[in-house]
Amino acid sequence: MRAYWTVILLSLMIHASMGTVDSASAPPKISVETPIYFSAADGSEMLLTPHVYSVQSRDPFLEVRPVGADRKETILLNATIGTHQESVGSTTAFLTTGDEENSYHLVLLKPEGTAYEAIGTTTSLRSRGTTTRLTPIRVQSLLQNLKSQTVPLNRPPLF
Repeated sequence: MRAYWTVILLSLMIHASMGTVDSASAPPKISVETPIYFSAADGSEMLLTPHVYSVQSRDPFLEVRPVGADRKETILLNATIGTHQESVGSTTAFLTTGDEENSYHLVLLKPEGTAYEAIGTTTSLRSRGTTTRLTPIRVQSLLQNLKSQTVPLNRPPLF
């Protein structure tokens, strides 16, 4: 009889632990080391202050939230949606400097080939010209550096 209850108890414990496992993987994180202004979903400028942020897509925006903050601190950023050809096993995010002075690119790549890119600047004065998105070659290079962990995520590659 004792063995019967042990089996029942173990089965319940295994079932309970399986129910608490989050089947969705945690969103990727980026580290912002300098204040950066991005265009928010409502068209206003949103300042990301130095902090670690989780990044997710919420079509057609990028959703960023300071790690450890509750849901009400979620920020929606305007993003350009495109495609990518990179092989990523899970959703990947990175922040890097752009070609234009004071510009930054927040990029989210999904395994199925969708890419989101929000472009920000360290000054609240945006240029009236168009800002160039990262090229596929630059994205590929940044991913290689990210995988090898030789370049910090928010610094430009040294090449």
